[in-house]
Amino acid sequence: MKLAIIIPWFGRTLKGGAEQLAWQVACRLAKRDHAVDILTTCSEGFLADWDIDYYKPGEEQEEEEKFVIRRFPLTPRDRGKFDRACHRMMLADGNLSPGISPLPIDMAKDFSQHNINSDALLAYLQEHASSYDAFLFLPYLYGPILNGLPLVREQAVFQPCLHDEPYAYLPDTEKLFRCSKKILFNSHGEFQLALNLYGPGIYDKSLIVGSGVELLEQHTQPVEDELFEGYSPYGYFLYAGRRDSGKNVDLLCRTFRRYKELSGSSIKLVLIGPGVDTFSDPQTDIVDLELVPESTKNSLLHNCLALVNPSENESYSRVIMESWQAGRPVIVHQDCLATAMAVEAAGGGWIAGSEQQWIDIFARVTELGLGVLSARGEAGRRYALEFADWDKVIDRYEDVFSSIKDRGHVGKKYTGLIIHQVLPNLSYGDAISNHARAVRKYLLSQGADSRIFVHHFHEKVCTECEVFALDKIKSADLIIYHHSIGAEITDLVCRHQGKKILVYHNITPAHFFKKYNPFFENLMEKGRRDLPSLAGCFRYCGGDSLYNCQELKDIGFHDPLHLPLVLDPSVWNFSVDPGLMQLMGDGRKNILFTGRIAPNKCQHDLIEALAYLVNLNPGVRLVLVGGFSSSESYCHQLLDSVVRLGLGRWVHLTGHVTDEELQAYFRTAHLYWSMSEHEGFGVPLIEAMWFDVPVFAFKSTAVPETLGDAGLMFTEKSNMAALAETANQLLLDNELREKIIRAQRRRREKFLPMYAYDALDNMLQSVLRQG
Repeated sequence: MKLAIIIPWFGRTLKGGAEQLAWQVACRLAKRDHAVDILTTCSEGFLADWDIDYYKPGEEQEEEEKFVIRRFPLTPRDRGKFDRACHRMMLADGNLSPGISPLPIDMAKDFSQHNINSDALLAYLQEHASSYDAFLFLPYLYGPILNGLPLVREQAVFQPCLHDEPYAYLPDTEKLFRCSKKILFNSHGEFQLALNLYGPGIYDKSLIVGSGVELLEQHTQPVEDELFEGYSPYGYFLYAGRRDSGKNVDLLCRTFRRYKELSGSSIKLVLIGPGVDTFSDPQTDIVDLELVPESTKNSLLHNCLALVNPSENESYSRVIMESWQAGRPVIVHQDCLATAMAVEAAGGGWIAGSEQQWIDIFARVTELGLGVLSARGEAGRRYALEFADWDKVIDRYEDVFSSIKDRGHVGKKYTGLIIHQVLPNLSYGDAISNHARAVRKYLLSQGADSRIFVHHFHEKVCTECEVFALDKIKSADLIIYHHSIGAEITDLVCRHQGKKILVYHNITPAHFFKKYNPFFENLMEKGRRDLPSLAGCFRYCGGDSLYNCQELKDIGFHDPLHLPLVLDPSVWNFSVDPGLMQLMGDGRKNILFTGRIAPNKCQHDLIEALAYLVNLNPGVRLVLVGGFSSSESYCHQLLDSVVRLGLGRWVHLTGHVTDEELQAYFRTAHLYWSMSEHEGFGVPLIEAMWFDVPVFAFKSTAVPETLGDAGLMFTEKSNMAALAETANQLLLDNELREKIIRAQRRRREKFLPMYAYDALDNMLQSVLRQG
């Protein structure tokens, strides 16, 4: 493949993490016979003057490493504008919110335009885009990346090396995540940080590639060196890295001193790495060795009790991988996602947050036997073999680049076939409509001719459907009919003489609407009355939940299959409404429920429970997202309850919202609370999981199946005060929230689109095999 790596500066001797990563990746890709070009500026490096060309523009061949470096001249910039933007951002640090820029729009543009830049490099990208199979851009916060990646977005692979800092909240930074074709992360924690900042829309195109670490020599004893005089193996904790307060070394030394004062232990703390200050303290056995040779570092790693890394701001920690390669466990800070999530995933050490926790961990680790310590180190070693082994890392790069190269490939599963979908209406934002649109897109990608036929449609989706007429569908065409309500279109579909599949999304029992909406009650009754006749009309059928499949079976349908909804997190790959994010991020605790205002959704129960909750926690707000008609009696009842209970300032009914607004509501929610008594599936429950919002739901109909072992369910509504207390606990107890969110992250994986498409393929293949 012909590949390009874009980085603001490049060289064998540059010491930054992204710079070393780019060099290593280029070398290893070239050794696998890929044609690799480095596209960079003429700048010497990060610490150099970004207005001065250190290197001559042009092309140079890195003969030993077999890749080409193309250097482009720097573009003059207004340093004052750039410095003012940076200064303004530093003032915003500590008061950052996802979706909200830390800079005014004009100043945010200044940051990108007056950053280090090269117009010649950007022109080369535009002119030669077709000459390359893929472009790798890294890291995220410099001009050639901010301005260059959008120019070749269809071929762009983005490796941000992301940190939780003001630059990550800029609109142009978010744009990189939105428009990249693929995003590569060094660690699980870096990926989670990106999800926290930009939402689940980036999930599907993201991959954790890891970052290779050179294998350490296998030392089992300390070297013969005066540094080790008086040392014994496993008689010290080791810190390896930059020795300054920015890496939390102050915290490390402070808590270690306190541990020594309390314990009287003879254990030492050894620090190695670059830095200006010294942290040596002979009275408490803190030994600052500063920079040491690699062989000494290697021996220190192999013989330490555990490596300690208190930094809160890492996208990847090479030294942790080195420690695990040496079979030694690690201690990391809970507020650093990259290191904490690696330790959690590997089981290779311990996580501490507060100073007391660090003191307690020191005490705990020194009391453990070597067998336990070695077991933790071995667990870390297995993790490092997967995510720090260069061969496996480069394999993952190659897979990503190949997928970019083959991006125009169209599947052939259904070439020459005509597979249409029919449903009563196609709405904007409706779960069944979104599913039908996703299925059509998939069928088209696999070579089928596929259209959606409806009686009614929303203007925002008018280009994706056609008005149904029986003469538009030939007898040889296969029809997928979505049944969820009584409609005239049902009888018309039954007349189709060709193959057809019924997909059942369930029908809300009519009794919910009896005293509120007779028209809707009749539609529900007709939908259920039609089911027995449909059982004889449709040889092939399925339900989008097992709950729905069982209902079909009870009615008399033959062998209904489970056909899950397509729930694709990539549909959220757009920016949120920043004004709404700011409005909802005012410090109050937001409780969210989404769904049309309807009696089966039981929003009235939420309002009743809220009356108890505001007495416990007046800083809450209930947000009810969903369409309603002010003329409907259920809506009148709801609004009357709000007034009667004096909850006007605590209840927010949004009506229909845009996708941008809906995402803002999810991203600012602290709890998703459902009192609904009838759900054929419950799509918003999964959506809440994708936005890391804890779910608190009434255990009814398909809800237990959808939630599985995630979320928190309740079975009774008789004690609203008790439910309010539990809801308040879910809002305030961070440990409980994190436990629920971890379970929800596992559960949402069960609903990835590939499972829905696999089930659809199985159904279609079964139908087509029948001839």
